[in-house]
Amino acid sequence: MKNKYDFKLVEEKRNEKWQKKGFFIAPKQTKKPFSIISPPPNVTGQLHLGHSWNAFIQDSLVRYHKLQGFDVLLLPSVDHAGIATQVKVEEDLAKKGIKKSDLKREEFIKKCYHWKEKQYLKIKEQWDKLGICYDFSKERFTLDQDAQIAVSDFFIKLWEKNLIYRGQKAINWDIKLQTAISNIEVINKPVEQKMYYLKYFLENSNEFLTVATTRIETISSDVALAINPKDKRYLHLVGKKVVHPLTKKLIKIIADSNVSSDFGSGIMKVSAHSILDFEIMEKHNLESKDCIDNYGNLNHEVPEFQGQNRFFARDLIAKKLEKEGFLAKIETVISNVGFSQRSDEIVEILKKPQWFVKMDELAKSLISHLNSKDKIKFYPKNFEKNLRKWFEKIHDWTISRQLWWGHRIPVWYKNDEFKVQIDSPGQGWIQDEDVLDTWFSSGISAFAFLGWPQNFDLIKSYFPTSLLVTGWDILFFWVARMYFSSLFIMKQKPFEKVLLHGLIRDEIGRKMSKSLGNGLDPMEIIEKYGSDTLRQALIFNSSPGKDIKFNIEKLNTAWNLNNKIWNIAKYIADLDTFFAKPDLIDLWMENKIYILKRQIVKI
Repeated sequence: MKNKYDFKLVEEKRNEKWQKKGFFIAPKQTKKPFSIISPPPNVTGQLHLGHSWNAFIQDSLVRYHKLQGFDVLLLPSVDHAGIATQVKVEEDLAKKGIKKSDLKREEFIKKCYHWKEKQYLKIKEQWDKLGICYDFSKERFTLDQDAQIAVSDFFIKLWEKNLIYRGQKAINWDIKLQTAISNIEVINKPVEQKMYYLKYFLENSNEFLTVATTRIETISSDVALAINPKDKRYLHLVGKKVVHPLTKKLIKIIADSNVSSDFGSGIMKVSAHSILDFEIMEKHNLESKDCIDNYGNLNHEVPEFQGQNRFFARDLIAKKLEKEGFLAKIETVISNVGFSQRSDEIVEILKKPQWFVKMDELAKSLISHLNSKDKIKFYPKNFEKNLRKWFEKIHDWTISRQLWWGHRIPVWYKNDEFKVQIDSPGQGWIQDEDVLDTWFSSGISAFAFLGWPQNFDLIKSYFPTSLLVTGWDILFFWVARMYFSSLFIMKQKPFEKVLLHGLIRDEIGRKMSKSLGNGLDPMEIIEKYGSDTLRQALIFNSSPGKDIKFNIEKLNTAWNLNNKIWNIAKYIADLDTFFAKPDLIDLWMENKIYILKRQIVKI
């Protein structure tokens, strides 16, 4: 052996040898099972440090249980990543001068599959370098043929229980990607913007009410002013009318408990392009009219400014209202604005027909299970509370996406008829153009990846799985959906335990990203330090649910530890030429090691 730790000597082609000898293939169950379904990385890019950390934690636990005599399964998979992959493929085509609109749907999907295969080979190569004990004989893809059958079956079963419906509701609309997104795909960020204080004159009066808004561009869709019924300042005005500053039409003053008396003047303009406003309109039977189109431009409801970008129109409308005496003042404020997690574009609220999952019944089922002795155990425990709070205030889930890449919705149309089924009912029937939210398909992976609904052999052996290891940032995206989906389909929890780890940040606590230039490529680290060094650096600095501040020094510390283990191995290798009678102190040390091992096993 060399004097210093040589990771290349240890690691080179080691995983390839393990895979060839089938060390990680789960046999037919003869022992107590220990199973983990690994969170599928997106096929949009390469593995980052967070993927590596997650994989190392799972790998360590699976290897430990294998040593303890368990029948282990660590099932790998990759995610088709609907929106993210479609964006990447469109960008790739654009470099070649091809637009998505130049292709037929089938042609574009072929391009997506080609992209997936190319990216998967890179991910597979990275998995090999990490040295993870995946059972590749059971590998899955969220858009493989079996997954397509499972997803459609899940949709149909929800439909049959009246838990899926199509309706026209206020939804989050991604202007850039031209698709609906769900509530948890909207990220609120503090943004500096202008607060406009507008004058609404009472009918046949010089008296006016001041209304504060940051969204002056939606003024043409105002259908009422609203005050809180407990706000004594304005209660006497309920039922009266005011002159609309832009259209000069009369609109009513109403009372609604959703109005915050503390915001601005305590008077709210009720207009389109706000989910809260839409709820108030429905409650008071007010007709809504959008004034912003799918592309974020003002529409025919504002003839004077039609075609103007929603944000550029703010100044134009403000100048007009100021000139006509309807603008009291403008202030600069910092307030939260919703951005699409997918495109980083400011989300618009539009009323559009979409497919939804009714969440009330599913949420009640999950909360009931959390109150039972059979509930999933969360590590750390506080994440169970977070999950419970989220489900107590949950809204219906928008599951349709206006994309080509993904699971087609199993609904067929012909004239005024429609049918919900997997295959076409016959000639003349046209399938719904939309696809399902990526999380709809990954939400059933706990049992679908084990063969549901076609093959139950692995389910009998490994379901519910023993453990899920994932980041806290997808608790609501993935863990929650697997939980209620499994209770609905399988009538039991998807896994026994959930171990949530944090995110990897740089040494000053910032999230690692390309824009900040602070990201570290795990493959570059492995090339220099080796996989085991990266593994030790990440795992030895881990605490359940806590983020890691990562830097090169942690790698140096881990390398030094591996070098010490290397030196110990060197001494052990020479013991066959060394003979000594065991001393009492040796026996004492062996006993202490044995006791420590037993204590670890109990944990």
